[in-house]
Amino acid sequence: MDKPHEPPKRIQLKPGEDIWSAMLRELSSNPDSPASLQIMSAVNRAVQPRNAAAAQLIEALARQIEGQDSEVARSAVDAAKAYWEKTCGATLDEALLEQLREDARNVAEGRRRQPPPIESIVAGVGDRLDVGYSMGVHMDGIRGTWHRLWAAISTARLWGGPQPDETVVTLRGQFEALIGRPMSEAEWAQLTAHAHHHCDTVMKPMMEKVDENYPPSDGNDPPA
Repeated sequence: MDKPHEPPKRIQLKPGEDIWSAMLRELSSNPDSPASLQIMSAVNRAVQPRNAAAAQLIEALARQIEGQDSEVARSAVDAAKAYWEKTCGATLDEALLEQLREDARNVAEGRRRQPPPIESIVAGVGDRLDVGYSMGVHMDGIRGTWHRLWAAISTARLWGGPQPDETVVTLRGQFEALIGRPMSEAEWAQLTAHAHHHCDTVMKPMMEKVDENYPPSDGNDPPA
């Protein structure tokens, strides 16, 4: 088997052509040829460790952005930087680090708008699939119901009220029926804390912006 840095054996060099030009020629002219597939396989093997190092650093930065800027979080970022530099054989300069921070901000922002993975809170779920939810077709399966329950808890906090929200109670019952048992107090507390954080950091600021743009009428608005 060829090593990742070695050129495939099937490529024939043309007069005056170097191996890298020959590889590009093969990829562009015969993308499905055995030689092209061998080239792509070698490239994928070569870049996989670097991609993994970058993903590890982005995750460490995202966790820091999400409010976990503790000594442990900073140590994780420093360790991820060192691993990236060792894997890539280069120094991580500030420009590239800022690009990775931007990727991390996008990751953190996306997670703020989504419920936590079921597996991170509810024991025994395993790898149970919810194809309809994954495809965006419906939200009636286990993961779709989990999403609706999380959203209902967040919405109930937004509007407030002394009594338990009926929608939350109903959805909790539906979710517990899907997992075949009641949620534990610890599981419920973790889900509630995550949903309340979403309400406070995403939903309430959005409502405040709406109120700023559309202040209450004083009764003297001109007719439409």
